Amino acid sequence: TRSTNGGIVVNANNFTLVYSGFYRAPATGTYSLCTAADNRNEIFFGDGNAIDCFGGGVPTDATPLAFSTGGNFVNDVNCTDVDLVAGRYYPLRNVMGDWQGPSAFTFTIEGPGVSQTSDFTGSVYPLECGSLF
Repeated sequence: TRSTNGGIVVNANNFTLVYSGFYRAPATGTYSLCTAADNRNEIFFGDGNAIDCFGGGVPTDATPLAFSTGGNFVNDVNCTDVDLVAGRYYPLRNVMGDWQGPSAFTFTIEGPGVSQTSDFTGSVYPLECGSLF
């Protein structure tokens, strides 16, 4: 085992990490959501894709908006664009899986007035849907 991904101790050979919460768009416009991973990361975004805000839970039939696969740190970056409105909260879920270590995972957002970043301080919230509607 080793400490990885935000200090979480895992068996670095076979594991899955799920990060979920809400992204608050600081400005209206088109945003690029990008990911790279060894071995795989899937981005789910929006009500009904990341989280079912009205029924609760995670949709089991959701298709990721973007995903990346790689190995031995040769990881293609894949992106998708979404149109967001300033001040609104958007459900977001990343599902990262690794088999036969080592592992790597990157998720970034770029948009109007937001340089490509993986630092979401002040923009990502671990809230429940009910408190947003």
